Amino acid sequence: MQELLDWWQALVGLVAVIGVAITWLQVRRPRVDTTNVASNARRVRQTGGPGVTRNEATSSEDVDQSG
Repeated sequence: MQELLDWWQALVGLVAVIGVAITWLQVRRPRVDTTNVASNARRVRQTGGPGVTRNEATSSEDVDQSG
């Protein structure tokens, strides 16, 4: 029984280490800047990424912008 608990604890520890590594890589990842341009367009939806977002709409109708 003790051997089973030892393996279980080792598995849980490995999963925790992998989770910390994935989180660290996501935090260290460079931010992506997004530029969206809509010109003479209708029903445009512009969204951005985790970095700086610049949305531009010229002569467009029904534009949904978020960043």
